[in-house]
Amino acid sequence: MKCSKDEQARVFWNRFDEVRGKQYVKSICEFAGLEYEPIRVLRTRHRLPDLCVANKLSKTINVSMEYLLTGKNEDNTTTICEEAKAVQDSPVLKRIVRLCLDRPDFLLMLQSFMGVNEKMEKSIG
Repeated sequence: MKCSKDEQARVFWNRFDEVRGKQYVKSICEFAGLEYEPIRVLRTRHRLPDLCVANKLSKTINVSMEYLLTGKNEDNTTTICEEAKAVQDSPVLKRIVRLCLDRPDFLLMLQSFMGVNEKMEKSIG
């Protein structure tokens, strides 16, 4: 049985919500470099994001695009990047990331403290 586009979008956003946990969508968008309002519209109208947006969202919440789209990875597990694993294993890094997600002003302060500007962010990746 084939799912409608609305159903596919609902499943995508449900998986997104499941993985993001208590992180605010607005914070995730800011962290991913996306505008919140278009994402809010996609979610409320049950529309799938384009591939570029889906990729940015998946990287920000540390899950594969495949998982968000199909519910599984090639090896049927959820994978996370090396940086996310480090955060997962460190209570201090978890706290810093949580503060950055919940309080954009904290992220700006941290960037200022570290001397990070937009040009450096792009080179860091």
